[in-house]
Amino acid sequence: MPVIETSSLDYIFIQGRLLEADLVLVDLDDVILTPAQYICSSTWYAQYIRNTKSHINERIEDNSLLTTYFADILYNCFTATSFNAVDSNLINLLTSLSSKHLVIGLTGRTGLFSEQTGEWLTKLGMKFTESEVEFSNSTDSPIMSNGVIYVGHEIITGLPKDKGKALNEFIKLYPKPIEKIVLIDDIIRNHHHVERFAEEYNIEYLGIYYTKVYNSYFQKGFSLSDLDAIGNIQLFHWLEDQKQAILSDEEAFSIYNKDGLVCSINYLYQESVIINNTTAFFN
Repeated sequence: MPVIETSSLDYIFIQGRLLEADLVLVDLDDVILTPAQYICSSTWYAQYIRNTKSHINERIEDNSLLTTYFADILYNCFTATSFNAVDSNLINLLTSLSSKHLVIGLTGRTGLFSEQTGEWLTKLGMKFTESEVEFSNSTDSPIMSNGVIYVGHEIITGLPKDKGKALNEFIKLYPKPIEKIVLIDDIIRNHHHVERFAEEYNIEYLGIYYTKVYNSYFQKGFSLSDLDAIGNIQLFHWLEDQKQAILSDEEAFSIYNKDGLVCSINYLYQESVIINNTTAFFN
């Protein structure tokens, strides 16, 4: 099968598949590193955008305002949070492999986060192959820096841009033929894009759809509605005072159970809050 779903990696199987590949592509968020709490995760960000748009999209016609707001939220969220390794064994395997095989990061983050991302990867011990390929078109992704391709994401959906299309630039510049690709990613849509790219170039493709982080939320006993509430409470408290630490999932869930939340959920989606956050909270 071209895509295999798993939340628990079989390292003997994975290592064998990676050794067979000419190019190993690795997503970052929720594959290599993950925020210390639900807020700031890629899952939270996409869901928060959907919730916000459903509340205010009909009342705010200027999408540039939304774009600025969501970009500021994500940038400052990444700055405020700490990140943990999703699986230190996977990091060790990939880092060891990167010295002899081509192991490249492929992330939906924008190039604006490249320096900050590189610092966190170093802290967690993740090292990608030092490829001779580097490219930077503009402030718009894709760019490639220190072994990571920053594809960028659609601000208004929170989803990564087409990772398959982003690989076009790499393939054009890489001097050796690529006959087999393996991608480890936690979003099925990204697998479809890269698989389509591989078909166009007649490249064999194997996708590992890695769901460890997403499944971990439910292993803690949280439902989808719980996660919505947890994220809203964390965001609400953080926006009220950004000098304080972001609430943990357990702290936010305790508030949810105690107060029944709506934790001013309507407040989070008011037009005035969107405007104030873009002009005051993040300046």
